[in-house]
Amino acid sequence: MAAARNKFEIGIHVGITTALVGLVLITTLGLSVAIFLRIQGILREDLRKQLYNTVAVGALLIDGDLHESLHDPSDRDSTAYHTLQRALVEIRGRALEIEYVYTMRLTDTGTVEFVVDAETNPDYVSEIGEEYPDPTPELLASLQGAGIQIEREFAEDDWGVWLSGFAPVFGRDGVQVGVLGIDMAAEGIIANERQTLLGLIVIAAVITALVMIASIILSRWITAPLALLERDMQKIKRFQIDDEIQVTTAFREIRTMADVTENLKESLQSFKRYVPADLVAELIAQNRRAELGGARKDLTILFSDIENFTTWSETLSPEDLISIMAKYFAGMTEIIMRNHGTVDKYIGDAIMAFWGAPRELEDHATHACRAAVECIEFQHSLTAELSAQGFPPLNTRFGINSGEVLVGNVGYENRLNYTVLGDHVNLASRLEGLNKYYGTNIIISDDTAQRVQGSFHVRALDAVAVKGKSAHIRIHELRGVSSGKPEEFEARFTEIANRATQLYFSRHWVEALPLFEKLRAARPNDRTSEVMAKRCRELIQTDPGPDWGGYVVMRDK
Repeated sequence: MAAARNKFEIGIHVGITTALVGLVLITTLGLSVAIFLRIQGILREDLRKQLYNTVAVGALLIDGDLHESLHDPSDRDSTAYHTLQRALVEIRGRALEIEYVYTMRLTDTGTVEFVVDAETNPDYVSEIGEEYPDPTPELLASLQGAGIQIEREFAEDDWGVWLSGFAPVFGRDGVQVGVLGIDMAAEGIIANERQTLLGLIVIAAVITALVMIASIILSRWITAPLALLERDMQKIKRFQIDDEIQVTTAFREIRTMADVTENLKESLQSFKRYVPADLVAELIAQNRRAELGGARKDLTILFSDIENFTTWSETLSPEDLISIMAKYFAGMTEIIMRNHGTVDKYIGDAIMAFWGAPRELEDHATHACRAAVECIEFQHSLTAELSAQGFPPLNTRFGINSGEVLVGNVGYENRLNYTVLGDHVNLASRLEGLNKYYGTNIIISDDTAQRVQGSFHVRALDAVAVKGKSAHIRIHELRGVSSGKPEEFEARFTEIANRATQLYFSRHWVEALPLFEKLRAARPNDRTSEVMAKRCRELIQTDPGPDWGGYVVMRDK
């Protein structure tokens, strides 16, 4: 039995390089983050100290008695307001980073209102008594007598990024009458932080790149002899044990592995003298043991058969028949496999294939239908080639069905066959035989039709109870791949055919009859339209009564 394999595997070369680069990357990133946070803290703390000093000194320039005399928006024209505003403008001029300077106070109702503003622009100035929304804890603390307060976090709004500070303003009697507020722009700090972070990232990238180069060189030195040993072990798995390899390495463990490999090859060379070499090769290469059993899975099954093969083959010499059939099976099989199908078996001129196992395939019905359409195209080209050589044409018919079947190994422990079993398999075979009655090439079940609707031209045919079954099913004709263009002839033909069939099953035979005749006029060799038109005439003349089920029972396979 093969050794258990991990779901995730990488080469040693990649592993060593990744580990070293990852270690250095994590280390450099960790250090970079630590350095960045430290620098960020220093820059922001310096800004807080600057703001603290500015707001503390600025508060001393505010005349608290004048500030207390301002209560109404009309006081903006007073001498007191202009005196305080000039003081605020002077404070703002002390540092380039200062953007907004203002005073506020706490009202008797507990709200915060503006008093004096350094701004003169009507779009930005705050009026006396205008309420300040959402005051921060630092602002409230300063208003309530907690002294100078500097906000810990930057605030961001439509006008930028800010750091605000507040200092109490006192009257001559020592009673606090408000606070001085200063908003300092923090964009410069943010820009410095980003520049610092970018520099640290560049340094980390350079270090990582250098380590990566060194890691690649080191890992190749280690893994080169291991890769040589791996290739040799793969040859042993294929029972190619005659080649000798020379492993040069400074690592003792690798040298030991090379010696063990050579000893293994010598042992196998001795062992094959006692048993057939082919058997030994099979035992070594076998990854798992095939066992009886299967599982139920949703698959799509296809059966194909050549029309009147016996009559057709009798017109050919054995040599020509073998040559043509070899080319036929080769083309059909290549198409099936290209569309992810599994060829189960060849039965005379027939092919049985299925989709969805052993390889998982979610849209297996689509792949099966596409394979059938491509097989029809291949058959047409092969027929043209045969006709040019004087051989009779051939016509292939298909039956396709989707559903749950049993798939796995059947037989006995010494002779197994990977195949599918179940009613859905039998139904696919029966559908292939129905083509003869309807004059079609590809008939699919209703289950398959529902899965591929929209991707192909699917024409509703009939409702039938196939031979050996009492229950009836809806069947459809697969006419080709849809281009998505409603004006396309095939799309229009299919649309009319489906409408006619719908009317037929709805017992509107009078309306359905002209549609079937229209279809037959468009395609005189369309046997389905002929059959359904004939039924409509019979049903119009003889009402079948309320028990009419609309389906026909097929007596032949």
